[in-house]
Amino acid sequence: MTYLQAGGSIYIEGVEIGYYHATGQLYDSGLWGYLGSLYLGDGNATGNVSQLHGQNMWFGAGMLFGYPYGQTPDTWVDILGPAGVGSGLQFVDQLNQGRIVSYQPPGQTYRTITSGVCFCAFSENAPMSTQQRLMARLVGFMVGEDAIPPGAIASVEAQLAGTTMTLSWTPVTQDAQGDPEHLDCYLVERGISAAGPWTAVGIPVNASYSGQAPGAGDPDLHSFYRIRALDATGNLGAAALAAEFEFAIDHP
Repeated sequence: MTYLQAGGSIYIEGVEIGYYHATGQLYDSGLWGYLGSLYLGDGNATGNVSQLHGQNMWFGAGMLFGYPYGQTPDTWVDILGPAGVGSGLQFVDQLNQGRIVSYQPPGQTYRTITSGVCFCAFSENAPMSTQQRLMARLVGFMVGEDAIPPGAIASVEAQLAGTTMTLSWTPVTQDAQGDPEHLDCYLVERGISAAGPWTAVGIPVNASYSGQAPGAGDPDLHSFYRIRALDATGNLGAAALAAEFEFAIDHP
C-alpha cells in the first residue's frame, strides 16, 4: 500500500484473488480498497470461462481471447466488477460476467489491474488478440508515461466494389513529434456526414479496412469514414477522412 501511495502501479491476478483477499475475506489486508474492484462471486469449481471479451475502453478494446474451459485455470474463477470513479471493467466472459478490472483513482498517480483469470492461459486470435499485443497495452496502461499521440494518417485510398468499401492508407511509423512510434492498431469509424456522428466499424492491425457501405447505390445516402492510429497506450492520432458519394442525374 505504501508502494501505491508513492505512485507505484500493480497488476494482480489469480482465480481466487477476490475470495481470499477482498474486503472482509480471509486474507483481507486492506489492499483491496486500493484496487477499485468489487468481489461479486466465487465462481464454480469448474466450467466458468471459455471466452474473454474486451470492453469498449483501453486496454481491452477490440480484443477476444479463448480460455481453457473446464481445465485447471478455470477453477473457482472469481467474478469481479468496477468500484467507483476511475474503475472500469476491461474483460467479461461469455456470460458477460466481469473478470478483469482496471483502476485509475482520481487525484492519485498509481494504476492497478485486478484479474480473476490467468494471463498465461489466454488463447490467441491473431492478428489482433495476441498475448504480446495485450501485454504491450497492459504495460502502457500501467506506466502511463506516453502522452504523445501517433502521427496523422496519410495517403488514404478508397475503392467501392458493389456495396463493399475498401480503404487503405500509408502505415503510421512516427508519433506526432516525429519520433518512432509503437503502434497498436487503427480505429476506423463511419458516419453520415464529415462531422459524424461516428460509429466504430473496425480496429484493423494493418493499414487497410474492408466493409459494407450502407449508402452504396443510394444517391440520398453517403458514408463517411474517419481513420485514426492508436498506440499501445491508447493515444489517438489525428484523423484522415474518406467518403462514398453518389449523385442522381436529372435529365431535362
